[in-house]
Amino acid sequence: MERMVFAIQREVAERLSADTGSDDYGPLAILTSLFAEVRVLEKLPPQVFWPPPQVHSSLVRLTPDPARIGDIGRARALAAFVRTAFQQRRKTLRRILRESENGRVLDAAAEVGISLDARPETVSPERWRTWFDAAHS
Repeated sequence: MERMVFAIQREVAERLSADTGSDDYGPLAILTSLFAEVRVLEKLPPQVFWPPPQVHSSLVRLTPDPARIGDIGRARALAAFVRTAFQQRRKTLRRILRESENGRVLDAAAEVGISLDARPETVSPERWRTWFDAAHS
């Protein structure tokens, strides 16, 4: 698949394309950006649909990059790792991961320069991948 263009609820489009540190940033933005290019093309008011919905929409283009996806099993493990960290979004990585991950994950954070005193929403998508790769190499 070369690209997908679709209309979705504006709030979902904002989560897909959110920047690191924003309120909308989370696993959806991280994983989507790691595996594809996301671009919001247009904002669509309810009046462009019949019948008009109660929400605003956005036209989004998603261009997958098979080279960035790599091994599907590894991609799924990365997704699970990121989702685990966001289960308690307002806590530090240290508090979230000390109960759910092995010591290698915590050691790998230091190796790649990620502070365990940070919150999940402050770690960029590429840093998530680097951290995961270091912990699972």
